[in-house]
Amino acid sequence: MTVAASGRRTGTGTLEWWYRWLLGAYPRSYRKGHGDELVATLLATAEPGRAVPSARESLALVLGGLRTRMIGTTEPAVPRSERRRRPDEQPSRVT
Repeated sequence: MTVAASGRRTGTGTLEWWYRWLLGAYPRSYRKGHGDELVATLLATAEPGRAVPSARESLALVLGGLRTRMIGTTEPAVPRSERRRRPDEQPSRVT
């Protein structure tokens, strides 16, 4: 990514910058646990040559972040394999 004389970002990092900025709607702890994965997925599924997210995609990211804040998901991400089970809970079996 480079910064042009006008101060605008140019190059491949522009879209990543926008995604990271939009993910600011999510709680910090959520971004810390999932941010890099979310950005990687968004970049992998973006249309080739796109420099900014679409309005629909931007709205979805902001609403998702606000919804996450509202439901109180502020705990750091813990992989399923590392979660504690309740004493009465049986381990799940994959067949």
